[in-house]
Amino acid sequence: MRSRRSGISGTVKLVAEGAYALGDSKRPNAEPLRFTIAELNAAGIDPARFGLTA
Repeated sequence: MRSRRSGISGTVKLVAEGAYALGDSKRPNAEPLRFTIAELNAAGIDPARFGLTA
């Protein structure tokens, strides 16, 4: 059986100083996931890619 990877599509938003929320555009009623800038950096996600600054 082949597995299919679904693309992640979402929105990253600054919600407090050093805290970001990630919303899933495929599940608009789901609660956004919240991350600190340290957690995003550890995951290799750069908020600047989304037009945000740390």
